[in-house]
Amino acid sequence: MTKPKAAFVRINKDFLLVTSFIRGMIAMTDPDQDFIFNEVDISDLDLGKLIKEKLNESKEISFEEFQAIFNSEKMKGLQKRLEEEMKKRYGYKNKKSIYKDMSFLSLEQDASFIIIAPLHQDSLGGYSGISLPDNSPLEFKYDKNISDEELGKSVRQALTYCTSIYR
Repeated sequence: MTKPKAAFVRINKDFLLVTSFIRGMIAMTDPDQDFIFNEVDISDLDLGKLIKEKLNESKEISFEEFQAIFNSEKMKGLQKRLEEEMKKRYGYKNKKSIYKDMSFLSLEQDASFIIIAPLHQDSLGGYSGISLPDNSPLEFKYDKNISDEELGKSVRQALTYCTSIYR
């Protein structure tokens, strides 16, 4: 059984970043993708297109490929390099100033659906799923053929459900 394609959205007051995941033993950010920092007010149409592009980039890899990438130097320093780029572009002084107002959500696409899951920020750069009262995950499910503009709107709506220990 193939694993769903996966992408991740980070947004704060200065930028919106959508990244694709590769899946082996677990999902992890693909270190070989282009990291494009978008304006927060990117149009819903462009946001939906970008998310679909990142979902299409997502891929399943073998255990051996996973191990090689997971243990590589490019993966070990990836988060630090991204944070340094954020500091340079937006004038952040430290990690807290980058993450304190950030929201996170994950997306998965299988053969039929795109599932959007708002996340709870439980530490700087750390997040977990949000549970409903019945302990099921908070998720929004859409037909995978949703229009780009509707997907962008749906992601923006889902972001309103993100929570954080910092706000």
